[in-house]
Amino acid sequence: MVVGAVVSQDDFWVYLAITAAAAFILTVSFNLIYGYAGIFSLAHVAVYGIGAYTTCLLEMNYGVPFLWATLGGMAFCAVASLVLWWPTRHLKDLFLAIATLGFAVAVQEVLLKWSVTGGAEGLLGIPLAEIGGREIVANTMSYYWLAAVGAVLAFEISARVTSSATGRKFVALRDAPIALSAVGVSPGRVRLVAFILAGGLAGLAGSLFAHQTLFIASESFGLDRLIVLILAVMIGGPGTQLGPIIGVVALVFIDEAGVASAGYHTLILGLAIIVLLGYAPGGLMGWVRRMRGRFRSRPESRQLPVEPLPAQFEARGHLSSLVVESASVDFGGVRALDDVSLDVRSGEVLGLIGPNGAGKTTLVNVVTGHVRPTTGGVRLDGKRIDGDRPHVVARRGVVRTFQTPQLLSDVSVVGNVALGFAGVSSATDLGEIVDSRSARRDTTAALGEAAGLLEALDVHAGLTEPAGSQPYATQRLTEIARALATRPAFVLLDEPGAGLSDHERDTLAVIIRRVADAGIGVLLIDHNVSFVAAVSDRIHVLDRGRTLASGPADEVLEQREVVVAYFGGEA
Repeated sequence: MVVGAVVSQDDFWVYLAITAAAAFILTVSFNLIYGYAGIFSLAHVAVYGIGAYTTCLLEMNYGVPFLWATLGGMAFCAVASLVLWWPTRHLKDLFLAIATLGFAVAVQEVLLKWSVTGGAEGLLGIPLAEIGGREIVANTMSYYWLAAVGAVLAFEISARVTSSATGRKFVALRDAPIALSAVGVSPGRVRLVAFILAGGLAGLAGSLFAHQTLFIASESFGLDRLIVLILAVMIGGPGTQLGPIIGVVALVFIDEAGVASAGYHTLILGLAIIVLLGYAPGGLMGWVRRMRGRFRSRPESRQLPVEPLPAQFEARGHLSSLVVESASVDFGGVRALDDVSLDVRSGEVLGLIGPNGAGKTTLVNVVTGHVRPTTGGVRLDGKRIDGDRPHVVARRGVVRTFQTPQLLSDVSVVGNVALGFAGVSSATDLGEIVDSRSARRDTTAALGEAAGLLEALDVHAGLTEPAGSQPYATQRLTEIARALATRPAFVLLDEPGAGLSDHERDTLAVIIRRVADAGIGVLLIDHNVSFVAAVSDRIHVLDRGRTLASGPADEVLEQREVVVAYFGGEA
């Protein structure tokens, strides 16, 4: 309303406001797929073009009303995004960028040479937008209000998504995709949701752009537009709610400054980019976040808990055994595991020790589906799971932590733990995107239960602060809490005591015993033998990929072969 009142007295400012509103919608869509989900798709402007052309062709060739044509264009963009997702779903970084750039080039060629799209001449005679029998003339205040409604809608969708479980999954896909699998969520599915959601919003932006200019051609959706889009996100701050607003406003003013300076637009744009990104590589909002972090007091590490877990986090009672059967793993010519067998029972702690290179982490990766065994297998209550993908294994009740905590650094501590409920939530992706009542209920319950679980682990301070700003012991507990939030039958702890003080490690042992007392089977991997011995019911020793000893802790640690494996010589 305020912007409309300010610009209404000048046709030029009306034009700028409409242009900025349409650009904002496109920037929001790219911020969702790149800033939040970390998918660097160079095809986004091509999808934007598909939305513009589809909307106009539906109106011009089939007489579809403006609103329905716009929805059709958004839907077609979602389908195009699905087509783009399928062959690129396993690609990352440079390979993803190259593949999506290839898609963009292909779309550009189609738009340029296909007679249906007008070829090189583009589409002329695009009809005015019409709603309720009333024509909305381009570049007038009535069109500004139409574009403003679209911009507010895009902002609201972005705000709801990024504050929901879907938003946390997007950030996890960007920062720690392995953590998604660990809580039972398919990274591929999350990537698909990001593609479709961003594609639909890009289609809305394309429709508004086409009905503002009343003429579109392939060059409107080329490399120049892509560069400007990327810069808008980078200047404002990728992965922030206000970043698209700041980025679009900054580029509009930079563009106008270039026009006013007699054609030095490119020079001014380049200098502005160097200055802004040189001093604020995370964009202006990233700079604000860093400044705020400097003045935030760093919480001290607290004593770890001695209280039992809440009843709702007890194990899945119908699962009682996790068995590794004669598992061997070959990496090229190296045998990392050689005919290893062990079993973990519900309610017990099995310690897994061995010198560096013994194969401990490889064994964990086999159990959790990250590595397929060359021979042998893994059974959960008699059912084979070694062929399942990691997120499926987690959904079945076998979860893990990592040697280095895989947390979402910029997400709150309680938000990180709430991610653990994503794999057991009943909310649908669409429900989370539109913020349905059931999705809100699930989100509120997840945050509340996450806070309760953290309280049970004696993490009281900093629950709403970014996890990356917390003490290392708190980060360890946060990852363990996230694993417990999945309500597992078995949890595999990979070096949970690494980096902790002696006191923290001793009290962590109490936590692990409490987890086992709740009926959860624990496989504990650690280099600290005394720590493992203090908490474990049984110990399994690996050396050079083979089982060296297995049995009660006191008996195993007295065996000469075990002592020699750790200390060498005749120790």
